[in-house]
Amino acid sequence: MKAIGLMSGTSADALDIALIEISNTDVKLLEFREVNYPGELHKKILRTIHSTTISLEEIADLNIELGKFYGESVKAFIENIRLRKDEIGVIGSHGQTIFHRSKRYTGKGATLQIGDGAHIAKITGIPVVSDFRMDDLAVGGEGAPLTPYFHHFLFKNREKPLMVLNIGGIANITVVTGKIDDLIAFDTGPGNSLIDIAVCDLTGGESSFDKDGTFSGKGNIIEEMLEELCNHPFFRIPPPKSTGREDFGMETYLNVKKRYGNNPPEDIVRTFVELTACSIHDAYRRFILPHYPARELIVTGGGSRNPTLTEALRKYFAEIPVKKIEDYGYRSEAMEAMAFALFGYKTLFEKEGINIPGATGAERRVICGKISLP
Repeated sequence: MKAIGLMSGTSADALDIALIEISNTDVKLLEFREVNYPGELHKKILRTIHSTTISLEEIADLNIELGKFYGESVKAFIENIRLRKDEIGVIGSHGQTIFHRSKRYTGKGATLQIGDGAHIAKITGIPVVSDFRMDDLAVGGEGAPLTPYFHHFLFKNREKPLMVLNIGGIANITVVTGKIDDLIAFDTGPGNSLIDIAVCDLTGGESSFDKDGTFSGKGNIIEEMLEELCNHPFFRIPPPKSTGREDFGMETYLNVKKRYGNNPPEDIVRTFVELTACSIHDAYRRFILPHYPARELIVTGGGSRNPTLTEALRKYFAEIPVKKIEDYGYRSEAMEAMAFALFGYKTLFEKEGINIPGATGAERRVICGKISLP
């Protein structure tokens, strides 16, 4: 069975498209593309994510515009690799997160991903499964993280326990144990979110992320800023828990800029990198180590390509081998899109729940996602 997965992360810099082949025991990546958003569409997405006064009309319009963009992008992708649409069983689309609020942290959970699945299905002629997170919320979960099911699927046959760390806009960690029901997973805090926002602002929009650690590699840690950020109450809350840009986004950055803006820009970016690394290790020390001393840490996501961040992680996790997902034959940038391709397949064809109660806090596993037929 071939399936396509779509992922647009919190940085909203591109749409990831992954074509996978699924067997009972493994998934194989066949093709992968990153499709950049056109300039005006990219601006709309960022404005919607960061604004607190966006109108309902703008959200409704963007939901359809993204659905059409996703559909046309997949159609072009299929034509480019010379596949027929009837060779693909399903498209699993994560959509674009424009809001996420943790139930565990705030007492009232909510999440919203846009990019209408019906438009994708009608344009491509392929069944689409989208809006995966809401089913988990409906049974008391956080709606995040969902990728732990995928991590377990990939590494269930390796020596355990091991940890898979995904550093996207938000960082989340999965502890793969013997049984899926024993799995521990949660958001640890900021991944690239604050780093990306800082770089974008400090370069006047010329750069949207810290490519190759260009900025952070030249900077020094601002100890007072780091200590202040490490006191965020989210870090002390036991899992399961999730977070988003509502906690570690534009508002946090603007507060930092107001207090520490007289420091060199590279120092601010470097301190955000250190915050990501030390909060990940703090989460391990507080919530994982007492139960599962891990044998190795496998890093994936955009943050794995930042050498300043990976070096900081190796410093904190000196007692554990820190490896990259590429060491196991997978492509870091494709992992989340691959996950949602698998999730679409599991929902449409196997009717299997992909939410893990130990990760999201849900009452039970449920079939996730809304099905749109062509």
